[in-house]
Amino acid sequence: MRAVSSRIAMSSSRPRISATGRRVAARGSYGHSVGDKERRMGIEVLMERLASPARRALAALKLKSIEALAKYRKEEIAALHGIGPSALRVIEAEMTKAGTKFKVAAPARPPAAAPAQQSVAAPARPPAAAPASTVEFSTIDEYIRGFSGETRARLERMRAVIRENAPGARERIAYQMPTFAQEGNLVHFAAFKNHIGFYPTPSGIESFERDLAPYKSAKGSVQFPFDEPMPWDLIARMVRHRVRENVAKAKRKARKL
Repeated sequence: MRAVSSRIAMSSSRPRISATGRRVAARGSYGHSVGDKERRMGIEVLMERLASPARRALAALKLKSIEALAKYRKEEIAALHGIGPSALRVIEAEMTKAGTKFKVAAPARPPAAAPAQQSVAAPARPPAAAPASTVEFSTIDEYIRGFSGETRARLERMRAVIRENAPGARERIAYQMPTFAQEGNLVHFAAFKNHIGFYPTPSGIESFERDLAPYKSAKGSVQFPFDEPMPWDLIARMVRHRVRENVAKAKRKARKL
């Protein structure tokens, strides 16, 4: 009996990773409902599998369960500071085990054209849409070519504004989104059915919180709807801010070496 009691005491005092990303003492099963433990189990297991930067990124979302991740798009989580490709794979694997997945945005479609004025109907032509999620892009040119009309025009203008304000940045595709990088990722952007998504990382959103108040935003992302003018000046200022942040971070890191 003493040996059994000793094992129970050791088990109840073993540390685990909480949903806030901190180590806490594990509680015994007595006095706690099974429903509460089941609700927390998935997110705690996920936290244990992640490195500290990724844990802090998810902790900031204040998730109550792993199912709560389903309200976010994959690119929103990928844009969080601290979430890299390996962490994203771990998150998706645990979500699959829990029977859930990221929210999927509908592809962008241009307005339907007026019917052709002719006696013989023209052959049906599918409307241009966002590139299929199964397509793997290697350049921003490839990504933008998948769109037409106003969507394509805004993507091209977005690219030009970022280039102008981050002349030292290089273009790449990350998380299947157009990305500019300089001492690490600066910003991402992407097209959706009703908006252009802009991802200046959480620090970029926090620094311009007041300016972004009219727009729908999340931690690390903001939506610019197609039925409103694009705030190009604001985007330019956000890009310059991100350049300053990354350059300063690189200098601090170099001094420590």
